[in-house]
This record gives sequence, C-alpha cells and structure tokens, in this order.
Amino acid sequence: VVTVDQGPVLPSPPRPNKSRISDSRIHNPRAMPVKLTYFNLRGLAEPTRYMLHIAGVEYEDHRYPIDVAAGFKRPEFDADQAKGVFDMNMGRIPLLEVDGQVIGQSRPIARFVARKYGFMGDNDIEAAQVDAAFEHVKDIVDAYQKPRSITDEAAKKEAIDKWFSTELPTWYGKLEKSIALTSKKDGCSVGSKISLADIGIYYLAIFFFDDKELNKAAWEKHPKVKAVVEAVANHPKVKEWEAKRPNTVM
Repeated sequence: VVTVDQGPVLPSPPRPNKSRISDSRIHNPRAMPVKLTYFNLRGLAEPTRYMLHIAGVEYEDHRYPIDVAAGFKRPEFDADQAKGVFDMNMGRIPLLEVDGQVIGQSRPIARFVARKYGFMGDNDIEAAQVDAAFEHVKDIVDAYQKPRSITDEAAKKEAIDKWFSTELPTWYGKLEKSIALTSKKDGCSVGSKISLADIGIYYLAIFFFDDKELNKAAWEKHPKVKAVVEAVANHPKVKEWEAKRPNTVM
C-alpha cells in the first residue's frame, strides 16, 4: 500500500455570516431598537408600556402632545398623519417599531410584546388562556360603551347607575369564575406569573372607568379579581413606572 503525503489539512473557509448584524440581537432581544408611538396619554398604549418597563426593555416612548381640555387638539400628530407617517395603521396610533419593522393596533402590539418578553404564560395552553382573559377585559370595556353612548342625559344617568350597581358587578363575577379555573397562584389570573391578562385586569380596575370608587366597589367583592389587582399594583416595577411616567389626565 502506497501512502501519499497530501500535506496538512487546511480548514474550510468560513461561510459568510448573513445575519452578522443581528446575531447579538437574536441572543439578546432586549437589544433590538424599540419605539412606541402614541399620544401623551395612558390610553391604549399603557398596558404595553407596563410590560416593556417590567421586562426592562429600553425603548423610545414617543408621545405626541395632545390638548384634552381644548377638544383633543394635536397639531403635530395631524401634520404627520397628513404626511402618511401612520399609513401602515390606517392613519392611526399606537404604533410599535421593532428593529425597523412596524406593528399597528393596540391589542396586536400588546400581544406581540407579551409573547416576546414573557407575559403569555408558560406554555401554549396558558398563552391561549391569557389571550382569552385579555378578551374578557375587552368584553367589559365594550359593554360599558352602550350606557356611556346614550345621548339623553337623564336616560344616560339611569343606565350608568345601573351599570355600576348591577351590570359591572355581574361582569366581575364572571371574571372571578374564569380566574378560578386558570390561576395556579393567588394574584395571577392565568398560571403562576404576571401576564398580559393581569395587566389588563389591573388597568380596567384602576384606571379605565370614570367613576373609580363605584368601579372599586364592584371588583373588590371578588377575591380572585382583587388578588390580581393588588398583585399588579404592588409589583415593584409597576410602582416604579407609575412614579416616573408623565402625569396625564387619562
């Protein structure tokens, strides 16, 4: 047998790294450039702001000035709207920009952030349950629009009184029963850690309704709902965000 010396074996040339720029971002998603655009209000963007702050994400909290007392005047927004800045979202905000890509609609934005930063439970079933609970909150919000939109003042007052005395407590009672079937830890509406659903419930209970006291009277009778609200309220990062965020009328 004749052996032939072929010389030292040279390593193959490195393959071009097509994702060289984004490698560090794949391993550290919090490094992705993130910009949230909304008005200088809590409103539709606030659940997302809570999650970004709790997760420790550095992001640009871009806020358009808006004069609520003067009939919601917002000249800077109107100018950018006319330029087509918000065309991806049919001329509206909020918008979320992540690594150069744009997402519209407040609820898809909230769900995207929840999935990306760990607010959708620990498995696919819990993720679906979180999503369902988040929709329960929307059902309550939507139901409130019916009495709130009545134009006759006397009829409106009667309907809103009924809402807070009868209908809202019933809604919270239904939410209580739902939480009982999905919670694995007191203070969590689904599973055993803070989720988008918890933040949605907290925001509904503390900030959404015009009459905060009547709202509180409705939810604090339900121990599981109350536990969720108090757990979020006492979260150190939630307290930190509420202390540092701009003070706005809504």
